[in-house]
Amino acid sequence: MSVLGVLAVAIALEARPAAAAPLSPEAMQQWTKALVAYVQDPMGQRAELRRLARRHGTDGLPVPVLMALADVNLRSSRERAAAEMFETVLAQSPGQPWTGWAEMALGSIATRRGDDAAAREHFRRAAEPGSPSQAMALVTLGMADARVGEVPLALERFEAVERAPNATRLIRQAARLGAAYARYWSGDHAAAARAFDAVVASDPTGPLADDARYGAARARWAAGERTEAGRLFEALAGDRSGASGPVSRRLVDLEPDAVFRAGFDRYRRSPFKPGDDIVASSFDGDGVALARAALRLLDPAAPPEPPMVGPGSRLATTFTRAGARDAPAAPPPDAGRAVRHPAPVVEGPIARPTGTRAVWVVALVAALVAALLARGGARRRRASRSPRG
Repeated sequence: MSVLGVLAVAIALEARPAAAAPLSPEAMQQWTKALVAYVQDPMGQRAELRRLARRHGTDGLPVPVLMALADVNLRSSRERAAAEMFETVLAQSPGQPWTGWAEMALGSIATRRGDDAAAREHFRRAAEPGSPSQAMALVTLGMADARVGEVPLALERFEAVERAPNATRLIRQAARLGAAYARYWSGDHAAAARAFDAVVASDPTGPLADDARYGAARARWAAGERTEAGRLFEALAGDRSGASGPVSRRLVDLEPDAVFRAGFDRYRRSPFKPGDDIVASSFDGDGVALARAALRLLDPAAPPEPPMVGPGSRLATTFTRAGARDAPAAPPPDAGRAVRHPAPVVEGPIARPTGTRAVWVVALVAALVAALLARGGARRRRASRSPRG
């Protein structure tokens, strides 16, 4: 959506009568300053937005501001409060892009609660044809389908992303990576390895390339191709020197819940971004750390693995809080030192439309300015009609 489109939505919302008393110019100035700081540093500025919400309340705030407050709650793992605020946004029928983003967020919350049916319904609403959120919603809907074993349906969703008119290059890469995960979870490890290879071939220097390289190696390991998989693990582990963060055994195995959880954790720590970038970056893990952990944890003598999801699977697909506390693997014995068998890979970002971060900043600030002007003008009109005026 263009800057003018976002501003039009915000100003249209402010034309509605507010249920609560209008904010003072001082309060509006505080909100504006806090939101600009939040866009730059979401995790560091969460407390200030919560403080303003306690001081001034949330009744009558513009939808962009409510979305930012809901985002604060979601990043803080206050999922009930976040869900209530996203529902408040939807109740106002704000139109796009806010409706699609709110549905996407509610779907993510439902996934974390283990309510797969509700999650898929929210994602389906966000994926309506013509919606600005269609492409990113199809990606998350495909992942949700694959997580419960609906692999053919998931693959249809990922293929639809390629045809979506608003799909960015990064979202298309995320869809291809999601399709590879779906095949891996279904137990079709040979097809999964080829799908991961195709992701690497389509953008070998992109941000998702190391994740796809790890997936290709892990799929070959699951298929029993242990020698080739070990070679790929070692090559990937040598991409960068130094220590990587610890990862759980379940993430090393690319179990669905662990992949979902890792994506949500990356979202919580990420800068404030438009929806497409948030969804795509949730796929951007650390394939190097996973490869190093795999070299320590996987048993070359273990038999080939059954599917993760679907009939005869070895994994229950219900997300649990207990699973979220899965203990990480021990740090590598060679942490902090260069890994043997180096195979450097030049990495770089995928090209994407510029100015998206600025759009969000302008939209949030302009919504508040529009609110101040509209409400100030309303007070002046009421004063001019009064006897004392």
